[in-house]
Formats: sequence, structure tokens, C-alpha cells
Amino acid sequence: MMQDGLILSQSEYEYLLEEIHKLQARITELTALRDDLVYHVCPALQAEYDEKIVSLERELMAANMYLKQMQRIIEILQAQMNQQQEPSMEEAEAQAKRENKEFEDDLNRKAEEAREFKKKWEESQWSKHDRQEKESREREEEEKERAKDKNAQEEQTAEDNGGGAGKEDQDSRNADRSRDGWENEGSGNHDSGGPENEGSGDQESGGYERQNRSGSSAGETDGENDFAGKSGKEETTADKIKRLYRKIVKRLHPDVHPNLTEHEKELWNRAVKAQQEGDYAQLEKIWDELSGMDAPEDVYDDTPEGRGKLRELLEKLKVRLRLLELEIDHIKSGFPYNKKAFLEDPIAVEEVRRGIQSKIDHVREMNRQLEAFINELREKLRKGEKL
Repeated sequence: MMQDGLILSQSEYEYLLEEIHKLQARITELTALRDDLVYHVCPALQAEYDEKIVSLERELMAANMYLKQMQRIIEILQAQMNQQQEPSMEEAEAQAKRENKEFEDDLNRKAEEAREFKKKWEESQWSKHDRQEKESREREEEEKERAKDKNAQEEQTAEDNGGGAGKEDQDSRNADRSRDGWENEGSGNHDSGGPENEGSGDQESGGYERQNRSGSSAGETDGENDFAGKSGKEETTADKIKRLYRKIVKRLHPDVHPNLTEHEKELWNRAVKAQQEGDYAQLEKIWDELSGMDAPEDVYDDTPEGRGKLRELLEKLKVRLRLLELEIDHIKSGFPYNKKAFLEDPIAVEEVRRGIQSKIDHVREMNRQLEAFINELREKLRKGEKL
């Protein structure tokens, strides 16, 4: 390959594939970041900001709205007297409430929307995860029971076939298994040497192991497998969802693969929905279906036409990467992400809350004074006295 007067050892075909793989990896990384921002980080920030700040702001708005309503009652009574009419507290209150209804309805609507948003967010982030964690624990318990039954059957077979010597051999094998963690709860780190162990590894954490096999067969070497073994702590459902979703992004996201088939687009839409809802089982099904997806080098060969297609794909990926970077910048510069640093500062949050609460207390004190004054007016009108 000739470039800028230099002879390069790498062919154009190899160069294009390498550049495309780099872009795909970067797009995959940023896509996972963007989706995490959109579906998890920003909703969490919005829910937290609403709970800590906006809820108080709505209280202040409600207090001010009530203050204006009482002020309007007094204005209407004054207008009635100026027009030589008999002052009517009932008419003044009804008119003030009608005039204020639009603002009141808007405030109530916003409060209800906030409650619904928080409810849906909590359900999607916790309820779904709790249910799946329970199902996962139940599956693990079933696998443990199967392992125990299998060991019991092996012991019985050894007794029937080998007598005392066979039993001693079987006891020795069982002791070795115990030392190697064969029966440790949920470890899954079993010795696979020997006929009696064949296939036992596949019984542990069924779906998770299927993922690892699918990833290996498809050339996935992103270092995300065997999370629990490497990190030294149990992988949560949320961790599993993030890990599996990132792998699906690499294979299906339109920014990474601009030329998806209709079926692949359908799979992608299902994956996005499953990720939003925390549906790990659905993501697992989608990943199993993706195990045979072709890589670019399997689609385009080293021919003039193939290299031309690769060049087109490379340019498309460059554009998509830039658009993705701009989208992430836009998300981070806008609400609610721009409140992240503020929410992480408890002193700043408390200072703002105290400021809003102080205003609420002041307005409510004014409301109490106006209520007392209006009650005096109401009592005078009831007695027939002049205002």
C-alpha cells in the first residue's frame, strides 16, 4: 500500500478493517455511555432533584398561589364597595377561586407527573431487579439440589458396583471435591477433570454461562466475563444487565452497524426496551440469537468492490461517532445532568433547601395574617356590619 510516498507493509484492506474496528469499539463505548446517561443516570438525577428541590419549590408555589387568591378576595370586596354594591364574601371567594383554577390545575398536574415519574423510575430500577434477583436465587438453589442428587447417585452406584474398595475411592473423590470447592455455594469454580465432572460446569448459573459461551464463540474478548470470579464479589443483576447490554450494543447498535437488516433492527429495539425495563432474561434471549452475527471482514472481501464498501462504512462510522459525541455533550450540558455536581454536594443542597423553606415559612405567615383578616371581614358581613 502506497501512502504519502511511503510503502506500507499493511494492505489497504487490513488498514480499513483495523480503522473500522477502532471506530466500532469507540462507538460501542460511547453508545453504552449515552444510553446509561439517558436511561439510568439522568432519570435518577431528575428523581433526586425533584425530591430534594422541586418538591419544595412546588410547596412555595402553592403557598404563593393561596396568598394571591386571598389577596384577590380582598380586591373583589373592595371593588364591590367602590361600585356601591353589597359586599358578598361568597361571590368574592368563588370568583377568586375560578380565576386561580388554571394555576392550581397546572400545579397539581406537575405534582402528579412528578409522582408518576418517581414511581415508574423506582419500579424499573428496583422492583424488576428484586424479582429477578429472587428468580436467580431460586435457580441457584435448584442447581445445588441437582448437584447433591447427582453426588448421591454416584455414591450409590459406587457402593453397588465396587463394594468397599469402590466406596473408599468414591469417598476420596468426594473429599477432593470438597477441598476444591466442589460443593461451595454458588462458586461455580469446579474441577472439570475426570469423566464424573463432564458437563457439571454448565449447570451453574445457566443463563450466565450460556452468555459466556456465546461471547466466546463470537469472538468476544472484552474481559467482561467471569465478573464474580475476577472481582471477588457477587455480580448483581444490574451489573449483569450492563455487561450484557454492552455486548449487544457491539453487535446491534445502528451507530456501530449502519446496515442492519430489518430483523436486526427489531432485535435492537427489543434490547433497548429490555435494558430500560431491567429485563435481564430478555437480553439473554437476544444475545443467544446474536451468536452467529458476522463481522465486517466476513461481509466484505479484499476486492476493489469490497474495499470500496469498507471505505464507505468507515466514513459513515466517523460521522456517527461525531454525532454521538455531540449528543453526549448536549446531555451533559443540560438538565438534569447539569445538577449532578450540585446534588453530590450535601452542604450546597441543604443550603438551597433552607433558602426555599425560609420563603415558604414567610409566605405561610402572610397567609395566616390574611386568613385572620378575611375571617374578620366575613364575621362583619355575617353580622351586617359595614366593612
